Amino acid sequence: SYEDLVQRLEPVIMELERQENVLVVCHQAVMRCLLAYFLDKSADEMPYLKCPLHTVLKLTPVAYGCKVESISLNVEAVNTHRDRPEEVKRGPGILIRRNSVTPLTSPESQIKKPRIEELDEVPIQELPNSVASLALCSSQRIPLALSGPHWLGKVCLT
Repeated sequence: SYEDLVQRLEPVIMELERQENVLVVCHQAVMRCLLAYFLDKSADEMPYLKCPLHTVLKLTPVAYGCKVESISLNVEAVNTHRDRPEEVKRGPGILIRRNSVTPLTSPESQIKKPRIEELDEVPIQELPNSVASLALCSSQRIPLALSGPHWLGKVCLT
């Protein structure tokens, strides 16, 4: 369950907050837990966060949250996103952020925080075909020479 996964990820999240630039390669469920934490999403929202396959999600810390950039790896894949059922009420839920060094605003605050839904509004940057065509799931180590600011964020999720 997501509850169990959040408990197992808690020490990892605490370590991520102490680091500078980090690249995390993970399954979608783990990515949803990490995104929910860094974007201050509730446990109720977590299973419905958009985490496309074969996509790098770059998180850059900003005041009271993180900026999310999406970079597609040009690999064909099915859409595994599940929309939230209509009959589920959208209550405030419980925030999973604990022991964070980033201050939270109160729920009544009018400050707009970046949300994962904004991924639809952000243009997806695509990697060059020379990089995208590599065997990304290969057991061999393949050095990648990427130029540009794609890897300068606090946390980069794939």
